[in-house]
Amino acid sequence: MNRWSIGLIAASCFALALIVHFTVKDGAAEVFEGSLSRVGVVMCAVWLAMPTRTRDAAWAHISWQTLAGVMLGLVMIARTKVPLKFLIPAALFSAGLYFVLRPRPKTRPQRRV
Repeated sequence: MNRWSIGLIAASCFALALIVHFTVKDGAAEVFEGSLSRVGVVMCAVWLAMPTRTRDAAWAHISWQTLAGVMLGLVMIARTKVPLKFLIPAALFSAGLYFVLRPRPKTRPQRRV
């Protein structure tokens, strides 16, 4: 699928969710409104991750180690049922620690010939 069709699907899901929210006053309408808005959010994320003419796809430069680490982290979160009040500060701390301790590229002076 191309980027235009993904964006059109996302926009139409959001538009339909708004129409259902303001026109239908039934208990079952909440199910459709929620599902349309969630599908719209997922399609927006896919739209943002898709490649353009000037930019590679979001997953084009991800190493297999990073992918394995993210998948392992998601499995651990899903299996342990950690509350978000502990998970969010731990994730922020880990991201900050990674930012501080990551290896920096060394800049070397240019050689004179």
